[in-house]
Amino acid sequence: MNDLWGIVALPHEWNGYAVDVQSAEAIVRIKQSMGRLAVMGDDERRTLWLPFRTRRKYANFDMDTPVNGLVWYRVSISTYRDIHYLWVGDSHHIPTILKTSNEYRDRHPLWPEDTYANIMELEKYINTVVEWIVNRPNEYNEYIAANLPYSKRHGKIQRSVLYQLIPSYRRLEERDKYIDLLNKLSEDSPTLYSKMNLNIYSHVWRLAYDADRAANEYIFSKPEDTSSKSDVEMFVEHSSKGYEAKDINAESEEEFLKWKSENAMYHNLDVVYARIHLEPVWNEERKGWEFHLWFSVYGYYSDVLKIVEALYEQGIRLVVSPTDALLGILREDDYVGVVPSPDKYMNRGGTTNQIDLPWVEDDVTQEMIDQLIALIQWEPEEQVFPVGK
Repeated sequence: MNDLWGIVALPHEWNGYAVDVQSAEAIVRIKQSMGRLAVMGDDERRTLWLPFRTRRKYANFDMDTPVNGLVWYRVSISTYRDIHYLWVGDSHHIPTILKTSNEYRDRHPLWPEDTYANIMELEKYINTVVEWIVNRPNEYNEYIAANLPYSKRHGKIQRSVLYQLIPSYRRLEERDKYIDLLNKLSEDSPTLYSKMNLNIYSHVWRLAYDADRAANEYIFSKPEDTSSKSDVEMFVEHSSKGYEAKDINAESEEEFLKWKSENAMYHNLDVVYARIHLEPVWNEERKGWEFHLWFSVYGYYSDVLKIVEALYEQGIRLVVSPTDALLGILREDDYVGVVPSPDKYMNRGGTTNQIDLPWVEDDVTQEMIDQLIALIQWEPEEQVFPVGK
C-alpha cells in the first residue's frame, strides 16, 4: 500500500481534526473492524503496526526514513465520550489524530482533497490485517516481532556497554573526581544560613551562574566583564526573573520571601532558564536555610556538576537532586533507554535518560549500530489477539 501522505503530513493539531461526514463514517467502520480485536488499553484502544510502500527514499522534518522501501505506521483506534479517535503515527513524530466530532470543524478546515481517499485505503488495509489476525493471530505477532525496524522499538542498555561501543557518547571524563565530590556532599551537612535575603541568595546564585558560564564559554564569543557589578546587579540583569526583584530591599528577608513566593511558578530561581534551579529551603529540624540545586533535563547534568564543584570550592555545600541519577551516570552502571522518540528528561521509567537508535555518521558505523542492536534489552512488542483469545 502507498504511503499515507494525505494523513501524516497534516500540520499537528493537539486536539485532533474533526473530520468530514464521509471520513467520520469510514472511521466508525474502522472502529467496528478493529472491534474484532481484544482491547489493548484505556478507552477501548486497539493498535496495529502496518508497513506501507513508499516512493520516498529519505526523511524530512515530518516524515520517517523508509527501510527497504517501507515506512511503518502505528495505527490506533479509541473511543471517548462517544467520539472515535483514529491515531496515525510512526512513533517518532507526533501522531496525527482524526476524530468523529463536529467540534471545531469550522475552525480547522485543513483537509486536502486526498485525505478521504487515504482513510478509505487505510480502512481496506486494516480490514485485511484484522481478518488475518482473527484467523492466524500468532502469525501476525510473529511477523511484527521479526520485521518491525529496531528504530521503532523500545529497549534499554547499560551505560557502560553503550559507552564502550560508542565512546563519543561519553561527555565527562573526570568521573572519579565528581563521584568523590557527590559522596562528600552526601556525607556532609549542607551549609546552613540563619537568614535568607536577596543579598545572600544572589551571592550564591552568582557563583552558580559564573560556573555555568565558564563551563559553556565556547558558546559565548566574548566573555562578559562583570567584575564591577555587585551580586544583586548580576542577578537582576541575568536571572530570568531578576528584574522583578530590583526594587526589593536586598537585606529584608520578608521582602525576599514574599518575592520568592509570588514568583515561584515563573522561573525566579533558575540558574539556567527552566533547566537548572537553585532554591533556598528552610530546614525545620536544623532551624536554618539550605541551598538545593536540582534539574530534570538530562543534557545539563555536566553543568550541574561544574556548579556543585565551584560552590564546594567556595565552602558552600548543597543538596543536589537527583544525586542517585548523577552517580549512576558517572559510575556508568545505570541504564539508557533506546526509544523511537526520546525526550529530554531524567528518570524515564527505569532508565536515567533516553536516546534514539543512532544513524551512521562520522563516529558511528553500521557495524557499531548492528552490535548495539544485538546488545540492547528490547521490550517485546504489544501482542494483538482477536476477542476471546
